[in-house]
Amino acid sequence: MVIPESSKSTENSIKSLSEVISTFDVIEDFASSSHLFMKRDESLMPADAVVEVIDPTFDDGDGIEALIDFGSLGLEPHGLLCKDNKYRAGIIRLQLDKPYSEVDAKLTLTFDEKSPFYSGDGSEMCEFKGSILISRVSEKELKLHCGELILTLEDENPVTIIADLSITCISDSGVGIVDDELDFDGKLEINTPDEKLTLSIIEPLQKDYELSCAQYIKAGIIDVKLEKSISEIAIDFDPDGDNTCDQTVGITVNGRAFRYSY
Repeated sequence: MVIPESSKSTENSIKSLSEVISTFDVIEDFASSSHLFMKRDESLMPADAVVEVIDPTFDDGDGIEALIDFGSLGLEPHGLLCKDNKYRAGIIRLQLDKPYSEVDAKLTLTFDEKSPFYSGDGSEMCEFKGSILISRVSEKELKLHCGELILTLEDENPVTIIADLSITCISDSGVGIVDDELDFDGKLEINTPDEKLTLSIIEPLQKDYELSCAQYIKAGIIDVKLEKSISEIAIDFDPDGDNTCDQTVGITVNGRAFRYSY
């Protein structure tokens, strides 16, 4: 089947979305299973990741701060293999203004231009620059906001992501994210040098955090709008309707359907 031209940017947007969510995953797991950012119990974090606590107390009024260092990219496979089968490299700075369990707590993730963060499959790695803000709405709901997060996929031009996602805990197994189930809803704008894509989640993206499944989006449907096109595009993360943990999605462009593995 001939793949429609408009599918290329859609495919790259799936990769970008997946990397943003998987970065949320590892930090949500770390923050929610930590005492002063010190890991305990089952975690997505690899043992070789280095945690440097810069500010360990809320008592001084400016929150707590830490760095997570996944090391250099190194030779392929690049980075450290985490327990969700994602590879990560580089540094994430975390700043938390109040205990993470409290309503309205704000956790800021910063990816510095001088020491960027990378996430991927060990071969193709996505570079992060900018920041992500995670805010607690309630015990079961978080908000994720990106103002100008810049992602660079291998051999592609950088893209700027503006995102507002609502994240709801459907099933909570206890400390950390492992074995939880979360739903993601909301909208992302992805700006490339040539066009703008708007991704609207019309059926929540579902993730199951059993370790064998944690890297995948199991189900959910996204409507895609291209600023310079009238094409009708939809992404279905469960095209067979069986909730399988895999990287296969169904993409429909103007009624023409095909499969894609991200």
